[in-house]
Amino acid sequence: LSDLEPGHPSLQGCRWLQRGWTLQELIAPADVRFFDKEWNLRGDKINLSSQLALLTQVSVQVLTGFVSLEEVPVAVRMSWAATRNTTREEDRAYSLLGIFQVNMPMVYGEGNKAFIRLQEEIMKDCADMSIFAWTQGRTPGLDCEYSGLLATSPADFRDSASLEVAQDTIFDIRDFSMTNRGLRFQVPLTIEPSTGCHILPINHGSSTSSTEIQPLGVYLRQVGPDLFVRALPNVLAAVQHRGPVRSLQITKALSAKDSMYVREHVLTFFRPESLQHEAFGLSEIEPTGCWDPSRKMLFAGHTGVFLGYLRFEPAWADEFDSFVLICRFDRTINPPWRLQLVCGDDWRDDQPRYQDIYGYHHKAFQQHSLLVPSLTLQHLYDESRAKQVTVSLVLKGLSELGHYSVSIEVEDVKSIGG
Repeated sequence: LSDLEPGHPSLQGCRWLQRGWTLQELIAPADVRFFDKEWNLRGDKINLSSQLALLTQVSVQVLTGFVSLEEVPVAVRMSWAATRNTTREEDRAYSLLGIFQVNMPMVYGEGNKAFIRLQEEIMKDCADMSIFAWTQGRTPGLDCEYSGLLATSPADFRDSASLEVAQDTIFDIRDFSMTNRGLRFQVPLTIEPSTGCHILPINHGSSTSSTEIQPLGVYLRQVGPDLFVRALPNVLAAVQHRGPVRSLQITKALSAKDSMYVREHVLTFFRPESLQHEAFGLSEIEPTGCWDPSRKMLFAGHTGVFLGYLRFEPAWADEFDSFVLICRFDRTINPPWRLQLVCGDDWRDDQPRYQDIYGYHHKAFQQHSLLVPSLTLQHLYDESRAKQVTVSLVLKGLSELGHYSVSIEVEDVKSIGG
């Protein structure tokens, strides 16, 4: 170690312990000996294991060979490289090939795509869900609200060194696979009522006491019928209970522009009474995870197209029919949001194939932002009473895409037949 002075008692600060490529040089050989700048022997990997573990985050058990690399969660192995440096960005990925026993072409000039490729190679032979247990740093000016499911750097695993397999998930390993849309899963999902975000369990957790491990997961925002992106990537979620198993796709990488689209392609209900009127209340939203209850927002996602609906039921089922607000988004037209009111009687016939009926061959939506802006609902038994439902669309703010808000008014009117 050329920067270790003969009289210095510790290896702390030595550049060798901070370089990316030397991580596998430390772990792989059974015998590693350390010399100072004047070639005085300072010890070997075994008798210096406690000091090395403190400086590198690699456990004594791994350094001494009592625990093999395959027994260590992927996220923990990634954390060992979180603070290490390489001259080229791509080498932050390539220096870990031996740690994960994978092979891949070493291409320079692709930046953090090399680390994405490394994770893809790891997932081909490993179903360890801890590979998703990373957190994005709070860098000023960097969007931290939405991302892809894969990390962009080993630095994202800096807080993962203490992860352990959650005991109640040992027999709950779920396969996942890569597709052209991202990563496909069939897993139990829970939903957080306050935000509408789903939680993907990662089958690992952190110790909350000497005997208990708190299972963790990652937040997801739904942006299509079965498509999700990672939400709040700067934190991990606590998994409190097991949800129903469902199939889904999660985008593996999200550009800064697409992250902005997820944030901006929203429809906000700016009047709370629009959602819980004294005569009608919001009863169903599809897709469910595209709705944020706390902010009253419907997310259209980053793909540029979206179709969903909100269904409103009468306070008293024997008074009025229900109604549905169809919400369609198309980034190629202005305004991108297109709305239509449908009475419940018609909706019962339309719902099984509403994607076809109100989809992108619906030419009237290309010409009108409010195709059916108002609807009169006759009282089911009293011909003298009726309710008129009116929807309005408002552009607010000066962002690149515009922030659209919607309002639903319900008022008493004279019956058409009265």
